[in-house]
Amino acid sequence: MKRNMMKAALMSSILAASMVIAPVSVMATDVTPTLSTTQPTIEKTVNVAEGVTVPSNVTFKITQTTNADGMISPKEDIAVPDVTVATASGTSATGTLVKTATTAIPAFTSADAGEYTFKVVEDIDSLTAADGFGWTSTDSNDFYIHVYVSSDGTTEYSVTDSNNAADTTKLGKMTFTNTYTKSTSLSVSKAVVNSEYVDLNKEYDFNIRFTKASTTADDATITVPTGVTFTDAGGTEVTSLAYDTVYHFQMKKDDSVTFNNLPAGTKYSFSETTTPANATVTYSTVSNGGAATAVAPSSSLIGEGTNTCAVTNTYQKVTPTGVVTSIAPFIALIIAVVAGIFLYAGVKRKVRR
Repeated sequence: MKRNMMKAALMSSILAASMVIAPVSVMATDVTPTLSTTQPTIEKTVNVAEGVTVPSNVTFKITQTTNADGMISPKEDIAVPDVTVATASGTSATGTLVKTATTAIPAFTSADAGEYTFKVVEDIDSLTAADGFGWTSTDSNDFYIHVYVSSDGTTEYSVTDSNNAADTTKLGKMTFTNTYTKSTSLSVSKAVVNSEYVDLNKEYDFNIRFTKASTTADDATITVPTGVTFTDAGGTEVTSLAYDTVYHFQMKKDDSVTFNNLPAGTKYSFSETTTPANATVTYSTVSNGGAATAVAPSSSLIGEGTNTCAVTNTYQKVTPTGVVTSIAPFIALIIAVVAGIFLYAGVKRKVRR
């Protein structure tokens, strides 16, 4: 009986101790930050299509803020310089442009021992958009840098996405994501060489197909150029062009068609569907301001630079033929004979005199 009572008392003591120890260990895990002696990094990811240059750098504002976990900072109103991530002149062939920069929180001394919190936000007001192009997507997230200064002056940092140093989600860097787009144009034209005997009102048939840039919205369409009729595969006239769809239109000699407000990074395929039997067709394609190539566009890039495609039909030269040219030698011979007769008659008349 006594043994059973002692065993029960022992089990109760163990249970009580475990109930006290367990919460302490959990609390210790929650408040232990992941620290680094290196200042945090801001990473800027820009979604940008191929053939587009990001025109401006992105600025981030860093301001000291009150600790949400109740810690009181020994110093207040610490001025921190803005951080500029150099995205300017950056281009991408993969659909994203990633640039980084390191924060520049002022140095602390042993006299500043304590905890400090700084809020990091993107300067969205400087990122403008117009007519559906520009910085079409900005990042309104904010991050918090927690700075720990020890009594010996050692400074360490941790980053969270909430104003709470006890947040268990520690981040290695602060990542902001934006989308940048730019408008551009494409011009296609038709030329005819050796057209003296060709109907100048002849209409030549063309097919064109556009493929979306990586940053183009799913429901986007292309506006039909004014004064040009486009039809789908079934011959129905359309008022806008869907992506990944083949459309037909016509051009005469010296005509040109310009597609404006295209998202830079769009690609296209373009060709003349039929070539006259007595002519050859050649192409001169310029993509994103590069050198001209003598190939028909096939998934060719429409970048922010110049984009053109000139199609030329060169007809075979025609040598005039017919009755006049066929009997010309005989006419010349007759004229020569008649002239000889008159000449002979004139000489004979002089002799008689």
